[in-house]
Parts: sequence; C-alpha cells; structure tokens
Amino acid sequence: MERPRFEGPATSGEAGKYAKAVGWFALLGVPILIAGFAVNPGPPLGDTTGQLVAYGLNHRSALTVGGWLQVTGTVLTVVFALAVVVIARRTASLAGVLVLLGSAILIAIGLSELTVYKALATGHASTVRVAADLLPGVQLGYSIVAAPLVFGALGCLVLQARILPAIFGYLAVGFALVFWVCGLITVVTSIQGFIDVLSGVQAVWWIGAGVFVVVRGLMLQGVDPPLGSSTAQGAETVPPG
Repeated sequence: MERPRFEGPATSGEAGKYAKAVGWFALLGVPILIAGFAVNPGPPLGDTTGQLVAYGLNHRSALTVGGWLQVTGTVLTVVFALAVVVIARRTASLAGVLVLLGSAILIAIGLSELTVYKALATGHASTVRVAADLLPGVQLGYSIVAAPLVFGALGCLVLQARILPAIFGYLAVGFALVFWVCGLITVVTSIQGFIDVLSGVQAVWWIGAGVFVVVRGLMLQGVDPPLGSSTAQGAETVPPG
C-alpha cells in the first residue's frame, strides 16, 4: 500500500494562504488581550466592601471595556490555536482534542471574569463583595487547568506534527508545567502577581508563533496534504515496508 509524503511549508495555493492567514489571529488577539489588562487591571486586593463598591463605580467603564477586550483577545488567540490543530490534521488526535478542551475552558474563564467585572460595577454592596471573593477562584482556573491544557497539548502537537520549529513545542510544554505548578502553589498561597508576569511572558510565544506563521507559513512536514490537491496527486510515494 502506498501513502503520500508531503514536506515543506504551506506557502502556496489556497492551503498556503489559509495557513498564513491564521497567524493574524494571534497577532491581533494578543495585543487586544494585553490592552484589556492595561485598561482593567482588576480591583485592589484586600479592600473593604465599601472601597470595592467605590472602585467599581469609579471604574465602571474600565471594568466593562477591559473585560470585553480580554474576552475578545482570548477568542482570537484560541482561534489561532484551533486553526493550527485543523491545518495539522490532528483534530482527532489526543493532543488536538485536549487543545479544544483547554480552549473551551479558557473562553469560559474569560467570560466568567467578564461577569465578575460587570458585577463589581453594579454598586450593590453584597454583589460586589461576592464578585470580589469569586475573582481569585476564577483566575485560579487559568493557571491550574486552562493554561497547562492548552500549552501542553499544543506543545506536544507541534513536536509531533512539526508544523512549527521544535523550540515552540518545547517552550509550550515548559509553560504548561510552570503554570501547573503555579496553580498548585496558588491553592495554598496567592502568587497572582507572578502569574500575571508569567502570562505576559507567554504572550511572546503567541506573538512569535503568529509572526512565524505569517512570514513562513506552517511547516506541514509529515502532514498529508488535502485530498484532491495537486500536491497530493504528485506526492512522492513510499514503498510498502
């Protein structure tokens, strides 16, 4: 039985345009996400209920706009991750499914944060107090579940499918492990400041991957080309072993 072998970057034809276009989702999503955190850094920790109510009323627009930017940036970045899985034709693999699962959790956390921010801006003391108490728990879900899942699975997929340089895969796996450890530590004591810094560092990974894809395309080494394409029809065949 013969099987096609396709190697080289996806830089030509319809597939090439698609592969390069997905890089823009990361290049747009990450700056929007960063802008969201800049507009809305979140309420000060340790404030009394009265101080939190005053903060919410004084920063109502920042809480709403910042939360929206954070969710929008997250969705665009997730689209980039899912597009990489689809182009690599790994949607049915364990790594691909875990990227999908982690992405769904990541968006759910973003929407939950937006809900908390909207509650903080209501001006109702009891609602504001509950929202402020819920926020650390929502943020914990990012470091202990969402980030390790997305980065770990995406890193393994990159190393398996070789769609990006191997350094991206190793760095993604490293980020997954560090975030997971941080999540465990946060169960005992708060290190949200360090996690925020780490989140800023991991943004460089998304930007780097997006730039590489836009400039070079995804390296579809070891990935079968779409059926019916000229590449598939003229692909080198490997004799049965």
